[in-house]
Amino acid sequence: MRWSEIRVAYPEQWLVVEVCSAHHDGLGRVIDDVEVFGSCSNGMTAAKCAFDLERRFRGREFMAAHSSYRILSTEERPWLGLQGLAARGALSL
Repeated sequence: MRWSEIRVAYPEQWLVVEVCSAHHDGLGRVIDDVEVFGSCSNGMTAAKCAFDLERRFRGREFMAAHSSYRILSTEERPWLGLQGLAARGALSL
């Protein structure tokens, strides 16, 4: 389902969604299609539920989002790994 359709179907709710498709826009990923798994009473509960689903269903991407968000997107950060952390002084090897 498109995020714009979900916003109308679930107004002002915290949702747990599975990302079905997304694209890169230069700054991060913009989520195109999602499947709603359920709604939660608050953001912390939704985030915990999404985290638990990702642990249970490896290889699938879940996220918590509030239906008031106009665009559903995520920021991508490069993975530094242990060597990168050591180079930044955050880890001593």
